[in-house]
Amino acid sequence: MSNLSLVKENSPHLRRHDSIERMMIDVLIALAPLVIWSLVIYQLQAFLMFLVSLITMLISEFVFVLLRYKPALSDGKISFKKRMKEALKGYKLNNALTPAISALIMCLCLPSSMPLYGVFVGAFIGIVFGKLAFGGLGHNIFNPAAVAVVVAKICFGSSLTHESTPFFDVVGGGTALGNLTNSISAHLYDYSYQELIFGLMPGSLGETPKILILISLVYLLVRHTIDWRIPLTYFSTFYFLMLFAGVAIYTQVPSINPFDFATREFLMGGLLFGGVLMLTDPVTMPLGSNQRYLYASFAGIIVVLIRLFAALPEGVAFSILLANMIAPALERIPYLSPRFSWKGAITLISSESFALMIVLLGSFFGGLSL
Repeated sequence: MSNLSLVKENSPHLRRHDSIERMMIDVLIALAPLVIWSLVIYQLQAFLMFLVSLITMLISEFVFVLLRYKPALSDGKISFKKRMKEALKGYKLNNALTPAISALIMCLCLPSSMPLYGVFVGAFIGIVFGKLAFGGLGHNIFNPAAVAVVVAKICFGSSLTHESTPFFDVVGGGTALGNLTNSISAHLYDYSYQELIFGLMPGSLGETPKILILISLVYLLVRHTIDWRIPLTYFSTFYFLMLFAGVAIYTQVPSINPFDFATREFLMGGLLFGGVLMLTDPVTMPLGSNQRYLYASFAGIIVVLIRLFAALPEGVAFSILLANMIAPALERIPYLSPRFSWKGAITLISSESFALMIVLLGSFFGGLSL
């Protein structure tokens, strides 16, 4: 009998012969069209936002590695040169790639009118408290970019202003869905499908060009960098519930087509971006197929509930953080095996049925603001 050895590795755990570095590079390649698009549209402001976010997250990561790999005290004093030498031994390529990805994603989720000090605070809190506080690479339970986005928008949302680009006006609220807070049907139809697909509308730096996000999705799927179950379940759950919400609205406002309503809600805001480039983070999502279906379904349900009944018009970043929070618990459900099974299917159907009941009851009995 051959001797067996145990190998200890941090997440993300790969089930194929791929390296984490290759996966991270693939994500950077997928982000490249969105970064270029935002630089063309928003020019210097976008460049400065990317620069501040990248510098903040990269330096924070390096300082963390510097402190973590501090050499042992020998003579009571450690020279700066020796400290740096030990830190560089522990500083790997992933220590640069992962904060760079988080920095780019964070900026792409923010409006161009976000002040640079807001970008800095969001980036710093996102990387430090969303990742490094948990132990660094592979240990975090929250998506650092989602933490950064939520902090920046909550703390500095009131400072956002109205501005213009060479192509269209930019509303400081960060998304056209901000116009829907007081009336669902008031501004949902202000933009054509062409404008929604090609990003010719108010929004964050990289969330509006849906066609580029879909190209990124195809690339990541072809490269097997992300699990197709996550975006498929996330998007289908959202569209399914929004369609029934549209039916409920149609009974009160006959001019609204349920399919048109659900499709426009799907194309507005950061749903596509979040489902492709944030919810699929291999560190923060569960390992098993059953758990991933439930994980993505839960996130889709949260977005629908926030958009329809809460004071916030968007909800994608919040849905991702809440899904990250329950991911460890999903892996500990005793009757769910890692592989998809009928028990997992029943659990998934039950959860979505319960969410559908909430949406219908809330829609019919005055929960929506029409």
